[in-house]
Amino acid sequence: TSTDHSDTRRITNTPEQERSISFHPEGRSLLYASERGGSWNIYRTDLTDDDEPSFFNATALEEKPVVVTDAETFQPEFSPDGKEVAFLEDRVILRVINLASGDVRTILPAEYNYSYIDGDQSYAWSPDGKWFLVEFMSPTRWSSEAGLIPASGDGDLVNLTNNGYEDFGPTWAMDGKAMIWASDRRGDRSEQGWPTTYDVYLAFLTQEAWDTFHLSEVELEQKKERDKKNDKGKDSDDEDENGEKDTDEEDEEEKDGIKLPDPIDIDVDGLEDRTLRLTPHSARLADADLTPDGEKLLYLARFEKGYDLWVHEPRKSETKILAKLGADRANEIIIDKKGAKAFVLAGNSIKSVEIKGGKVKPVSLSAKMELDPAAERAYFFEHAWRQTREKFYVEDMHGVDWDMYKEAYARFLPFIDNNHDFSELISELQGELNGSHLGCRYRPQRDGDATANLGIFWDRNWDGPGIKVTEIIEGGPLENEKSKVEIGTIIEAIDGHQIAAGENWFPLFIRKAGK
Repeated sequence: TSTDHSDTRRITNTPEQERSISFHPEGRSLLYASERGGSWNIYRTDLTDDDEPSFFNATALEEKPVVVTDAETFQPEFSPDGKEVAFLEDRVILRVINLASGDVRTILPAEYNYSYIDGDQSYAWSPDGKWFLVEFMSPTRWSSEAGLIPASGDGDLVNLTNNGYEDFGPTWAMDGKAMIWASDRRGDRSEQGWPTTYDVYLAFLTQEAWDTFHLSEVELEQKKERDKKNDKGKDSDDEDENGEKDTDEEDEEEKDGIKLPDPIDIDVDGLEDRTLRLTPHSARLADADLTPDGEKLLYLARFEKGYDLWVHEPRKSETKILAKLGADRANEIIIDKKGAKAFVLAGNSIKSVEIKGGKVKPVSLSAKMELDPAAERAYFFEHAWRQTREKFYVEDMHGVDWDMYKEAYARFLPFIDNNHDFSELISELQGELNGSHLGCRYRPQRDGDATANLGIFWDRNWDGPGIKVTEIIEGGPLENEKSKVEIGTIIEAIDGHQIAAGENWFPLFIRKAGK
């Protein structure tokens, strides 16, 4: 969808689910996972018309497979140069495929993690494409740590947090010179001992970044002026005897299409001495992100009535609410490359927030979905059967012939026409395992098609075209000064649609309340 308009383009149209979206750095390709053909696989959709710059109103789209195997592969992410794709295999193995050669290498093997629910693993490419930040399981206990590992597939995992607390969601900051993550080491705990509040921590991967972060505002301005002069001097050194700049290197970068930051010489020695608590208060955190210059931390936190967007400026030691959202749930923050806007997923909607001033603008959607309920239930059946097989705690499935039961219960699918009965079918299937914590719940759709009401009683014996009014309900929508409807009126058409004799006219009022 456009962030400035409501133009929206549906990219996929399948009964299966697609998730874990990644934009190509140049913006002309979308990467995602889809559960098709008996496993999770990875696909991409590309823009194929050079005259169409954006996905939200494109007409020429082409889908291609990226990784299609019998293994479960999902949570893909383009590399910073767009030439490779990282993904999870069998939920816990971090791997990378080179798009040109098709070669696949393992970055983090399976023994470093355990997946309890899909989506509980975390990794992030470094801005220069040389490293990964990963969340991994401590070897001796059920506790997560943040780690660093080379993107080449060669080299050992380095534990960056190395403590007994929960450390999760490590992401890069300041062009790879630092990282932020969440930890419960200073937070509150429930009566059962589970963490309830967290903080955002910041660690500097170079001494230079640590030193710069601790400059005063005046010292920082002076440093910027010195750096600007040094850059000008460097540009002069690159000029030839005729005063023209050597453009070979620039031409090479332009040919490649994507300019990456200079590689960071990461120094993990003494990292604990270059680590600080960034948030001034522990809170129920949903997500956090740091502006590219490292001057502002934005975080979604809940204190009283819902999640709000907060901003903390470490150099000024100032903290305030940037945007009062009051959302009952919140998920994610993404700050744009200029550090001017933040896109926030909270309260089941996307909002754009200006970081200077806090002006909030909804990102509107005009998405339409084509639903095939029978095909969707068939997919859900396959998903539930496979998910149970993949995640059940013993390989022999309690001695149950799981393949046989799939066939035995699948024969009922053609005769089920609602999701309440479908949930019972899945529960009965899983019940054959005689295991705990298994089953399927039905929840009524909260945002289904809402049918408006005219606020009338009508003549049910009327056999002509239209709706014959017998009574107008007091206080209803037709009891107003401009209404031409009265008892005995025949409403012949609604929004230009002529109502035939005996026609079911209720669908004409779907989502018409207040209009």
